[in-house]
Amino acid sequence: MTTVVKKPGGLSAVSPCGFPTVALFARTVTLKFAATGVGSLTNQPESDVQRVRKATCIGSELLHMEIPPHEVNLAKNLALGIRAQTAKWQGRREAALELLAQIRPTARREEVSQSPIYALTLERYLRADLLRELDRGEEALAWYASMAQLSSFELVFLGPSHMRRAEIYEGLGIREEAAAHYARFIGLWKDADPQSQNWWRRRE
Repeated sequence: MTTVVKKPGGLSAVSPCGFPTVALFARTVTLKFAATGVGSLTNQPESDVQRVRKATCIGSELLHMEIPPHEVNLAKNLALGIRAQTAKWQGRREAALELLAQIRPTARREEVSQSPIYALTLERYLRADLLRELDRGEEALAWYASMAQLSSFELVFLGPSHMRRAEIYEGLGIREEAAAHYARFIGLWKDADPQSQNWWRRRE
């Protein structure tokens, strides 16, 4: 029988965020993807206010669920990631970076390779975006380059990471690198479904 860490208040049939609660921590972790919009690669019809409200609730809930002891640190990391995403939506980029700096990865190699949750993929991509938006593009390059390096589940971020690196290199005047990354992005994105083909226009 799995030992769990019980937080004050316990669990009801429906969580404060409006999701059905379940005993498995894995189910709770998936709520993070709903809160962050899977790196904004989905087209969920939600306003920023709705996303902030949902993310804030889920971030709090992660720390108040029944969690196996070996997953407590992961829950803290995921909650920090959600708080950072919320801060970014609110325009508080520096605060978001400070929250991400508090993350302490402790997952085993096999866990990282089998799951973007343990690999903290969204958190790493978010850090790259924040650094780029704060005109710290050279620092962002290494974080973008880490996409698809730890887990095959990160491949969804590979195309966008090439586009962002191309933009950064173009801004730095390094045209050959910029052209190479633009070409990689086009090669990865040319056969995408119509919804994803318009991803770049939606982001801009």
